[in-house]
This record gives sequence, structure tokens and C-alpha cells, in this order.
Amino acid sequence: MTSPDELSDDALETLTDELLCIADTKRVLGNWHILVLPNGRSITDFNAISALTQEELGHTRSLYQLLEDSDTGLDAHQLDVGRDTDEIRYAKTLTEPPQSWVDYIVTSYLVEHAVWNLLRTFEDSAFAELAGLVQKIGEEERYHQMYAEGWLEVLVEEESEEVTQRFAERLPAMYQWLLTGDSGPLVDAGVRTADVADAREAFKSSVTPFLANQGVDVSGLLTDIEVPDSWDASSRRPGHEEPTGRLQQLLATENTEIARAIQ
Repeated sequence: MTSPDELSDDALETLTDELLCIADTKRVLGNWHILVLPNGRSITDFNAISALTQEELGHTRSLYQLLEDSDTGLDAHQLDVGRDTDEIRYAKTLTEPPQSWVDYIVTSYLVEHAVWNLLRTFEDSAFAELAGLVQKIGEEERYHQMYAEGWLEVLVEEESEEVTQRFAERLPAMYQWLLTGDSGPLVDAGVRTADVADAREAFKSSVTPFLANQGVDVSGLLTDIEVPDSWDASSRRPGHEEPTGRLQQLLATENTEIARAIQ
């Protein structure tokens, strides 16, 4: 398969939903980086977070452009600057902006691993443009994960109580993000080479051993997590909650339009 126009309507809709959830979550994570940038603990952090911001928002816009080019009827510019916050399909974990440096690192770590494990289900996709983009993003994602992991190794020594608290607050919602999804039509078409269940298990396998080695046991946080009745599968979240504070301002349509206008 060389183009999404060969997909059934149901499969194309599923592909659109999945890529929007991934792209929008990267977009909001990029805005988290913007919020934290002035508060990095060293010049090295300032440089690293600047690079993370550039890459997350670059991934977002590349995914938006792929959607525009894929017969979805979507416009990349409209996706980028033309939607209200209630139309942005980001992971619920990111709704409340970071409350501390520890919260920022913990949440970034979780989001990076969850997003990558969902995106990598499109590795080796029969849709060549998507497979190529996934490969490029994956090359950069590993550095994002290494940055968060490096800081976690420090924080579990210096601020272990808050590390444990923040994982308890942020992890269940991030894992919930991976609980649902009908991969069948995309797997059958060769667009997806693994399903959502594989992504969920890969997420657990990537975060649980690393954290256990740091003395942080999160296994109990991954049990008895259910999908509520209000769950919207197309956005991977239970309805909509408005982002708060400065994050809401960064995502507001009028502000994104100004930002694009002065580039």
C-alpha cells in the first residue's frame, strides 16, 4: 500500500484518530517544555529543553502535514492554529501543567514512553510516508527519554518522596490512554504492524524495570484501571477538561495564530 486512499473509510478514520491523538499529545508536551524552560536547573537544562521543544513541535507539525497529505480532508494549518482547546486530542495526563520540577520530569518521562510505544505500532507500515516519519521521530525520541531518565536517577536520590507522589498522580491516567483502540482494520491493511495491546505491554516493559532499578515500584499503579463511561475513543480521554493557567493561554487559538504570523 502506497497511499491511505486505498483504505476503507473505517480504517482511514481510525488512522486519523490515532495520529491526531499522538500529534496533539506531542503538541501539548511541547508547550509544557515552553512553560518550564525559564526554570531549568542549569544552563544545560535550558539547552536541552529548547531542543526538546523544537523537536516535539516539529514532530507535531510533520504529523499534521502527513494527515493533510493523506486524503483525510484535514488541513495542517487549521490543525495547528485553527482549533479551540476542546478540539485538541491530547492525553489527559497533561491537562494540569507541571507543579514542580519533579512533576515535569516524571510526566515527561511517562508521556515520552507512552507516545513512542503507540507510535511505533506503525513501524514498518505499508504506508511508506508514515513508516519513514516514525523512523525519524524514533531517532529523536530516544534522546528525549534519556534526558528524563537521567534526571529521574538524580531525583530519586534527592526528592524520592515527591517522585513517588508524582508517579501516583500521573501514571494511572497515562496508562489509561493506552487501554483502548481498535487496531484491526489498520493491522489487516498493513498500516499498523502491532496493535494497541502491544503498545500497552511495551510501555509497561519499558518503564517498570527502569523505575524498579531506581527503587520506585509502580506495579501497583497499573492494576484495576478502567475506562469510564465518558470515555471518547477517538480522543483517548474521558471527555474534555480545559487546560489550566498558562498552559491554556499557550494553546489558545489567538495566541497560536500570532506565533505563526511572526515566524
